[in-house]
Amino acid sequence: MVNLYPEYQGQQALRKVLANHFSELYFKLAADKLVITNGCIDAIRTAIEVTTKVGDTVAISSPCFIGLIELLANMGRLVIEISFQQAELGMQQLENHLKQGRINACLFSANHINPQGNCLSSIQKERLAALAENYKVPIIEDDVYLELNYKDPTPLPIKHWDKSGWVLWCHSVSKTIGPGYRIGWCEPGRYFKQYLVQRSVQYFGINIFVQSAIMEFYYSGQYLKHIKKLRLTISQHLFCYSKVLLEHLPENTRLSSPQGGLVLWVQIPGLNSNSLFVAAAKHNIYFRTGSEFSTLGLYQDCFRINFGWPIAKNIKEGDKQNQEGAVHRYQQLVTLCELANKQLRDTV
Repeated sequence: MVNLYPEYQGQQALRKVLANHFSELYFKLAADKLVITNGCIDAIRTAIEVTTKVGDTVAISSPCFIGLIELLANMGRLVIEISFQQAELGMQQLENHLKQGRINACLFSANHINPQGNCLSSIQKERLAALAENYKVPIIEDDVYLELNYKDPTPLPIKHWDKSGWVLWCHSVSKTIGPGYRIGWCEPGRYFKQYLVQRSVQYFGINIFVQSAIMEFYYSGQYLKHIKKLRLTISQHLFCYSKVLLEHLPENTRLSSPQGGLVLWVQIPGLNSNSLFVAAAKHNIYFRTGSEFSTLGLYQDCFRINFGWPIAKNIKEGDKQNQEGAVHRYQQLVTLCELANKQLRDTV
């Protein structure tokens, strides 16, 4: 095994088990149409490469995950921001740009969207798939948070409504099992041949031992048990973080209402999150400022918190290290709230 290069498309056994998993639980997926990658961001990078060229314009939601903004800038792609507020994507704004030929591709998340944690409605997802087909413009779908929903049913991706292969669906185990495995995949639709060629000239396959380990985890049934427990855990984290923030921040604070995922969007009218970041960094407290999620300098009064780590006190008795970590994170969160309140008072 080790004296041969891995298959460019990825281990067949892994592709089969992934196809069975998603087909049985969520939406139809074919093993022979999947391509295994080094995580979700790697899958997205290749999707951008096969659908656009340097100087092309890509539509993104606004606010948008900073990692995607940085990736597009690094690849020499321009962006058009499409408003995403209160779980609604600016469909008319998007279609106007498509009609005028301003967009070469779209890069959207539809489920538990970072940084707000909301999902597009099924109606909007279906319309996006229809727009892609009507205007012959591909949609690269970053669906890394798909399975981290707090309540059933798990939302479907845009790809579910894709009839002509214009949606390139990207996913991975980075948020559900661990980012260190660097295992992701793409179902590139009508771009399958170009996608596989691009992978073959850039990589010599993905680590076969890691692929085998992930395959066994799914095949054994342990993945489903793990994901059910993980969903419960992170939903508890969200409750605890939200409770602390609402208790210690001003009454006009607005928190997003994530339906899944690991991030929470906080808006405090009058706040300068960039100044808050500088003050918090002196206490070794870090978060993402709102302006980082836009190329236009928007969302100055917002910031994003990752609640992947616990702050609850219901850590298992005897687990001293986790208890100390939870208490430390709770204290940091309270300190952040105090710094925000101080900044607001100083600006009055």
